[in-house]
Formats: sequence, C-alpha cells, structure tokens
Amino acid sequence: MTDIARRAVQLLKTTKPVDEQTGRQVVLRAGMSKDQLHQVEDRYGFRFNPDHAAFLRRVVPDWFDWFGDEKDIRERLAWPVEGLLWHVEVGCYWHEPWGPRPSDPAEAVATAKDHLSQAPVLVPIYCHRYLPAAPAPSGSPVFSVWQSDTIYYGRNLVDYLRNEWLGSRSSDGYSDEKITRVPFWSDLVDENSIAEGPRPIIFPNWVSGVFED
Repeated sequence: MTDIARRAVQLLKTTKPVDEQTGRQVVLRAGMSKDQLHQVEDRYGFRFNPDHAAFLRRVVPDWFDWFGDEKDIRERLAWPVEGLLWHVEVGCYWHEPWGPRPSDPAEAVATAKDHLSQAPVLVPIYCHRYLPAAPAPSGSPVFSVWQSDTIYYGRNLVDYLRNEWLGSRSSDGYSDEKITRVPFWSDLVDENSIAEGPRPIIFPNWVSGVFED
C-alpha cells in the first residue's frame, strides 16, 4: 500500500464524512479483491494508478460504484475528453502545442481528438473529480474537470479528500510547486488559470444539479 493510500483510508475512517448532496454519511464498503480490481481495469481499458488501486483495495466509498451501470461508467470515463472536444468545436479552446488550429471545426475536433488520445486517461473518483490512470505515479493530483474549465482539486488523493469532504482547502503546502505534473492535463490547468471571459458549459446526464469547483 502506498503512503498516500494509507493516509487516505485512515482519514475517511476517522472523519466519517457526510455527502452534502444527500445529507447522509458516506458508507465505506469493503475493499475490492485483486481479481475485482483487474476485472474493472480489463473491462474499461485502463489501469488504476498506485494510490487509487491501493485505496480501492482497502475501502470502496459508496460515492462511486465500479460494478454499477456500465453505460454510466463509460460516460464518466469519456467526459474529460468529450467535454474538451466540445469546447474545441465551439471555438473556445485550442492547445497551442497542437499546431495551428484548422479553420474547419470538424477538422479541429479531429486534430484535438488525435492529440488527446495520447494524454493519460482520467479516472473518476466522484462526480467530475478525477485521478490520472497508470502510469501516473503515487502522489498524482486530483483534477476537477468541466470542459476546458479544469483545475486541481487536490495535490494528491489525501489533499482531495480534505478539500471535498472536510469542507476546506488544506493549509499544509497546497501549491503548484508541490503538485506532480500530469502530461497535458497539468498544461490545461495552467491555461485555465489565465483564460479570460466566460465559456459555454454543458451538463452530462449523470450530473444532477450544479456542483461548485
């Protein structure tokens, strides 16, 4: 077990957080077996990073069910890229390292899709919060993803749990300098920090209500 995963499990078990959307205490189920973990990975075509895998081996919070509706899970896995491609299509996002933006929106989307296929897969934790899949290392950050409006929501899994479930940003060194960079997604966070003006948004089917970043 990674140190981050151990601390994350301990934090959940000692604080007993309450889901603000439902008003009830989060239920901590028994962790997955190795076979169950590999079953999920094989079904959806990714590998959990070390922290995520070790965390789920010890405890499975009821805020996300990896053995639930497959269509819903696939939609959540697709959301980071699909939402970003929509912003590319409507002309409010382009990543400069991709080269000149094609004038035709369909060509721009196709170019962006090709580049994004090389970015690490983002794996859902809760609603639109995501951890990068392996080969991302232990200590990788948690992202809050809403089209190109993407930010860090924790410098690691423990920091995320404090921010999401304890109601306040941690004060023990939350800074860009201490965040492990994730190819492309960390660049998107940097770009978002200097973006100007409002951007259109869409809501996926699995979101009920508006969640604040």
